[in-house]
Amino acid sequence: MSGENGEKAAGTPGERKASKQEEIRDLDILWLKIKEEFKQNEIHMENKLGEVQEMIDTKIEGAVGELSSKIQDLTIRSKSMEETNRKIQKELKEQKKETDKIKEEIKEWNIRQDQLSDSLAMAEMRQKQLNLKFRGVPEEANENVREKMIGELSKWLEVEEEEVADTIDKAFRIRGKMQQAKSKKLAGDCLVVFNSIEMKNMILRLSYKKNLTIEGRPIVIYKEIPIRFLRKRDGYRQIASVLRRNAISYRWDFPEGITFYYKDKRFRLMNTQEADKFLRRYEKELGRIEERAEEGERLTEERERKRRKEKGKERGEKRKEEEEEVEEEEEEGAVGGEGEEENEEETIKNRKIRL
Repeated sequence: MSGENGEKAAGTPGERKASKQEEIRDLDILWLKIKEEFKQNEIHMENKLGEVQEMIDTKIEGAVGELSSKIQDLTIRSKSMEETNRKIQKELKEQKKETDKIKEEIKEWNIRQDQLSDSLAMAEMRQKQLNLKFRGVPEEANENVREKMIGELSKWLEVEEEEVADTIDKAFRIRGKMQQAKSKKLAGDCLVVFNSIEMKNMILRLSYKKNLTIEGRPIVIYKEIPIRFLRKRDGYRQIASVLRRNAISYRWDFPEGITFYYKDKRFRLMNTQEADKFLRRYEKELGRIEERAEEGERLTEERERKRRKEKGKERGEKRKEEEEEVEEEEEEGAVGGEGEEENEEETIKNRKIRL
């Protein structure tokens, strides 16, 4: 049946139903194709992902293996370094022990060396205990030093010449060692060797009371003390100056030390630490450290100026030069000056000053 426009009219209901079913089948087929394509794409993606994952895993495994190898190598090196470090530490400890042992041996050796040197110096001092050195004795041509000293000492001691002559074993000049002293031909010291300790002590005791003068020249008397012991006294100069300034008698100990009485108490200081401790303890009574140092320097300068002035007047310029050039002994070796040490043979208790 046709419409007015001559178009073919729609089919029957059965035809229209068949046409719809065909369309549905076509859609189902298309959907199946789409699903198949999705499935294929999914499989392809999964394969690709699997390949990428495998590739990544392979790279990761390779990197991890390389890293593990490096870590293992570093661990081995670290262990080797730790072992080496332990060995070095052990060697250092052993070397320190050896060094400490060597230092201890050197210390003991130095102590034994000092003891030996002190023993030799003591033997030297005992050998020269009967000697006295007289500085400033005028020199004459073809002089007999022994007879000259016998005459001068007998007059000074106010005893017979025979009494002095019996106690003097020998006497002679000692030439100065300094080149300048030799060039100026300065008079050498007179060394007198006694055979009696009593005569030597008599001279020393009198030297504390009055000076010996020969031909108008004051004579300085020295005891023969080894230079080693004199050098040990360098650390005691301050306390010796303080004791002299406070009119405290003292005596030197051998090989080292100083002994004196203060406030009815006997002090025997055997090292410089004990001397410094004493000065700090009695600082208020004996004077402050700074005052002691300044006072000591001032008194030393005043005594030196006074000594040079007196000797310059008595002996002239030539004698002043002699005093400057010939300085072989230390100040502590001289006797007869103010505040000098006591005779070593005397007992300090006999001359103790009670403060």
